[in-house]
Amino acid sequence: MSVRVRGTNSIRSGQEPLYVVDGVPLDNADLTPDGAAPAGINQASNKNPISFLNPEDIESIDILKDASSTAIYGARGANGVILITTKKGVKGEGTISYNGYYGVSQVREKIDVLSASQFRQYTKQDGTKLLDLGASTDWQDQIFQTAKTQNHNFSYGGGTDNLMYRASIGYLDQEGIITTTGMEKINGNIKVSQTAFDGRLNLQGTLIASHVEDSRAPIGETGGFEGDLILTALKLNPTFPIYAEDGSYYQHTIEQRNPVAMMNLTDDVTRTNRILTNMSVELELLTNLKYKLNIGLDRSVAERKVNQGYELNYLTNKGEANVNSIAANNRLVENFVTWNSDLNNRHRVNVLAGHAYQYFKVSGTQIRVTGFEVDDILYTNNLGYGSPSSPEAGSYAYERELQSFFGRFNYSLDQKYLLTLTARSDGSSKFGENNKYGFFPSAAIAWRLSEEQFIADVDAISNLKLRIGWGMTGNQEIQDKISLLAVGTTPSANGYFNGVLTPGITFLRTPNPDIQWETTYQTNIGLDFGFVDNRLRGTLDIFSKQTEDVLLEVFAKAPAVTDTQWQNVPDLKIINTGYEIGLDGDIIQNNDLIWNLGFNFSKVKNEVEDLPVTLIETGNASGQGLSGTRVQIITNGEPIGTFYGRVFEGFNEEGISQYKQDEEGNDVLEPLGSALPDFTYSFNTSFTYKGFDLSMFWYGSEGNKVYNNTANAIFVKGTLERNSNVTEAVYNSNESPANSNAFSSRFVEDGSFLRFSNLTLGYTFDTNALDWISTARIYATGNNLLLISDYSGFDPEVSVDAGENGVPSMGVDYTSYPLPRTITFGVNLQF
Repeated sequence: MSVRVRGTNSIRSGQEPLYVVDGVPLDNADLTPDGAAPAGINQASNKNPISFLNPEDIESIDILKDASSTAIYGARGANGVILITTKKGVKGEGTISYNGYYGVSQVREKIDVLSASQFRQYTKQDGTKLLDLGASTDWQDQIFQTAKTQNHNFSYGGGTDNLMYRASIGYLDQEGIITTTGMEKINGNIKVSQTAFDGRLNLQGTLIASHVEDSRAPIGETGGFEGDLILTALKLNPTFPIYAEDGSYYQHTIEQRNPVAMMNLTDDVTRTNRILTNMSVELELLTNLKYKLNIGLDRSVAERKVNQGYELNYLTNKGEANVNSIAANNRLVENFVTWNSDLNNRHRVNVLAGHAYQYFKVSGTQIRVTGFEVDDILYTNNLGYGSPSSPEAGSYAYERELQSFFGRFNYSLDQKYLLTLTARSDGSSKFGENNKYGFFPSAAIAWRLSEEQFIADVDAISNLKLRIGWGMTGNQEIQDKISLLAVGTTPSANGYFNGVLTPGITFLRTPNPDIQWETTYQTNIGLDFGFVDNRLRGTLDIFSKQTEDVLLEVFAKAPAVTDTQWQNVPDLKIINTGYEIGLDGDIIQNNDLIWNLGFNFSKVKNEVEDLPVTLIETGNASGQGLSGTRVQIITNGEPIGTFYGRVFEGFNEEGISQYKQDEEGNDVLEPLGSALPDFTYSFNTSFTYKGFDLSMFWYGSEGNKVYNNTANAIFVKGTLERNSNVTEAVYNSNESPANSNAFSSRFVEDGSFLRFSNLTLGYTFDTNALDWISTARIYATGNNLLLISDYSGFDPEVSVDAGENGVPSMGVDYTSYPLPRTITFGVNLQF
């Protein structure tokens, strides 16, 4: 999962928003135990920071976008803030709830590669036929399955005037549409609040616990050969059999592995245990003066075990085991006071001042053992069976600290004129000795026009509010220790002493004690409106964001011990400007029928200015013949995520690619579009008629480009000549088998799409005559029902990690896990 709030703000720093769960800011670092995976095993994983939560436990999700609202989070607010609040008990008798569903998922659409009969019809340039072993195997059918999902959630909650409580437990068993993939998750949540001393003391505690087992397939190319399951299934000769005559998996060569063997001989499971707890004490010291102590702990322990059977390693015929583990701790202590005053019912003041300290520690280990020659055991549980000379081991650990002082002042005059001032000073151990602290202020004013008499007299206007805000926020999501000197071993540092090759130590990083925060300046003008008793309501926001002090690894300033050094680049700016529109309307409201409509639209323009170099390359292409190819650049006047290369103009009479050329006959290199969309939009509607309810959700993106790296790597006529499968479009083209698969605009496709994301039909039974049950509802839901797009891959809404030297890429599709189509049937019961 990747989230962008109002554009892309950085080049080398993190771009994900800050997630805050029940008052505890989460660590945005990658806390997955991937380590050094075997050849053919994807080392990246789904970095979903909130996957440990149970959606049934979530009460609300609020997204803070403008600087006035995010400035209170200071050094971590530049990319936006997502506030997640879990459910709590409500006053009344204790109630038991059950929510469950059963679902099935399938790949939405397969890639149209050749069938075995089509493959046999092809005649090579030399007049011979392709290699035919007599089978008819649809390799996509062999790796994809109809996946089943079941989900069960129980909760119990209630409360009195002084005590509120809620407890829940959830279980999810979700198969993946690739046969050996899936996830099993158990969640628990307890939330209790207690008031005492006539409401002057408020105690609250939350405990969230989860255990997740994530099974993965060998997706990802490493190790110098193609070991990607999806890639192999798409390209493998469809006349190859699954099994040899002796019953073993048929594997033609190491470059043409058997996808079924890759799945069944790979055991890749990550087990993650996570606990997040939050405890708070709020005490009214004096009238209108309150003190609050907030303590949080987020601890995660994960272990990934990967086994590859010896049959799969074609050359060595020996098995391999990898064990990677990680432990992460996040501790938070906050102290703050609030003061409220209401003078003559006209002047209202709210003041907050506080201090926060957050500590992070992450440690991990990696072990790799090869040379296993036995079967029927899990190698990761029997590492001693491997080759005694093969073990490779490594470990790491780092600590981070963040100290903050913050304050906020709210003032309201007649509830018409509103003022908010916010300031936060953050000190982070990530930054240079001379710039540990950053100061992030903001200011906002608002005018409730609907409270003015000249507006209040207009019956059609029920709400009208003008907002203007400005603020500074920071971004501390950078690599650890980059301000410090680093030493280590490299091959060039080794030397011979007394005839023995001895490892040497050299400088790896030049220190820079002046490294400071990237700072984003944002201005926002907004209008909230409602008409006809708020039956039609909406918001309009216009914003401008400018990020300065951008961090890059550039040529080091003399004197320096390395060629490069991390620096805040002077004058470099990343600018995001745009607007957002949100509309909601209650079209029909009566006793039997309710009809609601909603629409959202967002347009963001991203641009880089005053970059001190011509361009920065990123976007590493994968696949044979594409080594060293970079498909994206960052350059002045263009958005981040810009594809760059030759412009494809078709094939000549010989079937060779032709490219746009200048007057001198040289191929022209130019921008080929950006992975960032011109605009995004969504539409939702819901109907309720008596006991029936119907809702749907559509969303889309327009103008974004996607680099189809999969097609660039394997879907060219030359691979068909070498007995590999291709799409029907390539089969029917006039491309020559001698044509190069060099990167160009040929493989940069329009990624615009409109997705029918969700449709739910439900029925709520009348339970008034039953004493033992208060609510009973059944429903059916369809997800990813329709996709309208010209993109030729599985799905245009995708982006794999193809970064170069830490510069992230976007909009690159290389054998990405397809988004499935899912149908679920569920029930909601409350007793």
